[in-house]
Amino acid sequence: MKDFMCKIHLNNGRTESAFTKKKILIIERLSRWTAYYLIFFFSMNWVTWIWIPVFNNINNMEAIQNRSMKLQTCLYLWVPFDYSYNYQNWVIVHIINTYVVGMGGKENLLLYVVMVTVYMGGLILMSFVLEEIRRQTEDLADVVYGMRWETMSISNQKIFLLFLQRVQPAMEFTALGGLKAGVKPMISVRIIIYDTGYRNIDREVIVMLFTNHN
Repeated sequence: MKDFMCKIHLNNGRTESAFTKKKILIIERLSRWTAYYLIFFFSMNWVTWIWIPVFNNINNMEAIQNRSMKLQTCLYLWVPFDYSYNYQNWVIVHIINTYVVGMGGKENLLLYVVMVTVYMGGLILMSFVLEEIRRQTEDLADVVYGMRWETMSISNQKIFLLFLQRVQPAMEFTALGGLKAGVKPMISVRIIIYDTGYRNIDREVIVMLFTNHN
């Protein structure tokens, strides 16, 4: 955590330059509004999931009393009394469910806390590792291009070619709609399409020749 707060965290780059500080502020603002967006819609989803059945029950009170429509709820459980057409029993069921959700299963709370901590800790640790790998390989291209390959032996030059291929920047172009597409994946897709098309043509030619021969 000390290394994260003192070396990796974005706040450590505020004093480097005005450009870096500006970019950090933009990232922080976008992250904050993204969090607000997710919290708002998760909360709205939770509220509507609970209150829409309540509003439907209130609006269709007459149909429920006539037993032509059942009381709606979020979770349908079997109980020894009827809560499909009785408002009082419906309220009792929801009180019991609220108590069970809030107070039940406390013996498993520690297990869930440990499970969430392990899962989230693994993801956070993996993000730290990937970030550290990215930081250490940022100047790898400069190091490779700065090596004096002329004085190397033939075997070392062959190995150097492998490093040189790995540090080449990815070729990409802007496609329709401003989306960036990689050249290598696009070439692979085109090769597969042409290869499949030529195979189908060859198959049709072979079938046609075999039919004419017979």
